[in-house]
Amino acid sequence: MRRALAEYDFDWLVKVDDDTFLHLPRLEAFVAGLPVGTRDIYGAATADGRADCLCGGGGYVLHRDMVELVANDPRLPVKGREDLEVCRSVLRHGGKVVVDERFCATGAVAPSRENQAISCHYVTPQRMRSLQEENFNHE
Repeated sequence: MRRALAEYDFDWLVKVDDDTFLHLPRLEAFVAGLPVGTRDIYGAATADGRADCLCGGGGYVLHRDMVELVANDPRLPVKGREDLEVCRSVLRHGGKVVVDERFCATGAVAPSRENQAISCHYVTPQRMRSLQEENFNHE
């Protein structure tokens, strides 16, 4: 987060794992509907359904104002479960953890023309190419 703040001009930070398919037009529409300056973190539910944490693999979204608070949080550990620790920091700074089912922490639901899913985690490179074609190569 510190690097993103130092090197990039952005309003929203989106974090996903490298094996996550992300439907960018849907993500852009999702972010456009969020309140500017919100202290909340939005994203994928954890496998165990924790109310205080999101699954970083399926993705989460933070406004820059909250990224600045989290990145400078002296209680944020250097090591540990990044998704849990980021959510804890958001909560310490007055934000809420907001689960949105369009972010999928598993491969159970993938973005397609038949749904409004935004992300899908645990995607192989072959499946990634297939999802890209299914979603964006219209004939």
